[in-house]
Amino acid sequence: MSRKKILARVVGCVCALAMLMQFTGCQPDTGEASVPEQYAVKGYSFAEYEGESPKGDSFLACGSDGRLDRIYADKSVENILLPDVDNYLTQILVRDGITIVGGQSGTLLYSTDGKEFTACKGATKSDIVGLASFQGKYYAGTRNGVVLVSDDGVSWKKCASLSEASASSGAAENWSLSSTPEIISFTATADYIAGITADTDIFMSSDGTNWNAMNYGETIGDGMTFTKIVNLSPSFFILGYYTDDPGWPFMIFSDSGGEIWSAKSLDEINEEEPGSFAPLNINHICVFEGELRGVCNSGRVLTITSCSTCNEISELSEADMRGIALSGTNMLVVGDNFEFTVLNALDFREDEITPEQAYEDSLYNGAVIVDVRSKEEFDERHIKGALHIPVEEIEARLATEFFDVTTEIIFYCAAGNRSKTALKTAQQLGYLNVFNLGGLSDWPYETE
Repeated sequence: MSRKKILARVVGCVCALAMLMQFTGCQPDTGEASVPEQYAVKGYSFAEYEGESPKGDSFLACGSDGRLDRIYADKSVENILLPDVDNYLTQILVRDGITIVGGQSGTLLYSTDGKEFTACKGATKSDIVGLASFQGKYYAGTRNGVVLVSDDGVSWKKCASLSEASASSGAAENWSLSSTPEIISFTATADYIAGITADTDIFMSSDGTNWNAMNYGETIGDGMTFTKIVNLSPSFFILGYYTDDPGWPFMIFSDSGGEIWSAKSLDEINEEEPGSFAPLNINHICVFEGELRGVCNSGRVLTITSCSTCNEISELSEADMRGIALSGTNMLVVGDNFEFTVLNALDFREDEITPEQAYEDSLYNGAVIVDVRSKEEFDERHIKGALHIPVEEIEARLATEFFDVTTEIIFYCAAGNRSKTALKTAQQLGYLNVFNLGGLSDWPYETE
């Protein structure tokens, strides 16, 4: 049964740091074609999980004025002093005992203890737009299209120029790559490393040295602008907006190394037309138990589910949110004006589904509808094709019925209470894609 959702203002602490640490330093000539508008915005731009500490989960957040902060799950903050840096910082990578921070004008720093940072060797003057750990090495993507590589995260060298990429098999006929592609985002999964331009160029490599390219706009039609590529391994997600309507976002993803891209639909948000929340810009995403979490402009967090009509948005503050990081259920959200908060990711879980979406998913997407009522109730009338597992047997039988924890399972009962209990049990058992349909009386389709 679908319930009416409202735009909820999350009650709690959205923390803003009042004092800005000032650093000295210089900004060398970058040779960049343009300066991103974001560099004029004071605040955090990126967040990354750092690890366990005596104070619990710790995260790192970076942003304007060369600022790097350690933020704990209890919302306490430690500022980390950086040597002679006042550039805008945009990237953090924590892997294998080393922390690397990148940013404007080729800023590239490393630390082996998370406290003392030193400038890397071999960095360029072009903005660092992405950092990645890939096949045992570290990679940095730069705005001018040069890809840097490092064996240890300390010494870097050029390994590729994306202006020399070959056209991929998915490239449109007669399309040619710009001689000076301006890269805006760069990341890697376990199998591929990738970068994008705002003009919808997509660069992919399976070894970090040999690159292929295509233009998504040329392939499916113009009218889009890319803003970020995100690694949600094994998938790449690309965020962007429609050029003629910058207030409305789009999202595409690929599980195939960039050969095939599919759109992620947002047909409804909070049971309303998506346009009700425009302008809406999704600045970054992560994944939690099979659902996407997106941080957006105007202090909003968007929950995106496999159900295109079951998405939900919540408001945290008025500041644009730009970074998100997860550890367990702790979810750090950071944004402009150095605002941040640590939230419980479970509070944003969307587990209800409409009859229309449940029907579509069961027909076309492999979803299984499960009746959790008694045998007598099931025998009297049930949704056609439904599997019967009484609610008291869910814990014992679910693993034998569904080996794959990513299977979409939709529970229903008479009024929605027992199905809610079944859903919570399934979640505790580790199932990632489970929904509560509610009661049989709300089902408008065929029964037997």
